[in-house]
Amino acid sequence: MNKLITISISAMLFAGCTSDTSTTLPLFKRNITMTQGSVEYYPNQKVKKCKLSKPVMLGDKKSTNWLHLFESGHIKQFETAEEMRIEKHVVPANSIVFYNEKNRSRIHYIIFSKDTEIDSVICKGDGKTMTEFYNSGKLKACFLAKDQLVQGFPCKASISEPVYFYADGKVRILPLSADASYSNISFKSGESILVGQDGLVSKLKKQ
Repeated sequence: MNKLITISISAMLFAGCTSDTSTTLPLFKRNITMTQGSVEYYPNQKVKKCKLSKPVMLGDKKSTNWLHLFESGHIKQFETAEEMRIEKHVVPANSIVFYNEKNRSRIHYIIFSKDTEIDSVICKGDGKTMTEFYNSGKLKACFLAKDQLVQGFPCKASISEPVYFYADGKVRILPLSADASYSNISFKSGESILVGQDGLVSKLKKQ
């Protein structure tokens, strides 16, 4: 009997430690429940970050797990609860989306949960590698999921050298996955090249 009472008290204490708290996000007119002890606030007592107890729709975005907000109340960072279209991109479930601090309606980075094709480029998705975007939504920089042709160039997948793009979408810097010759210059596999906006190719001078 004493053992049963002890177990019951322990269960109640555990339940108390894991209870949820709730608040309303005025910008989204949405009540959310958060894991007790996970919430951080700005000095004005607005929520800064929290761990959601269950998925919630914030506008047209279904968010799960950790949610970070700007002091204005706009989303700073969230995890997708399901596959969804954000701007023109299809983002897998359990990817983490970061918004631009200077333009809070535009994506800055995404950590994809699995390899994802963006602007005809297969970007690495392993739950920890960032892909960067311009405010236009176009790809700015990414690590490749595998060796692939990018705008006619043989690109090498690298964990240390991303592929960079100009704001108009044209490739700018890339590591080669094969020997090649451009602009009457021969390049070796593994070398990084710079593609000028005029199309001329040169060896990237690393600083």
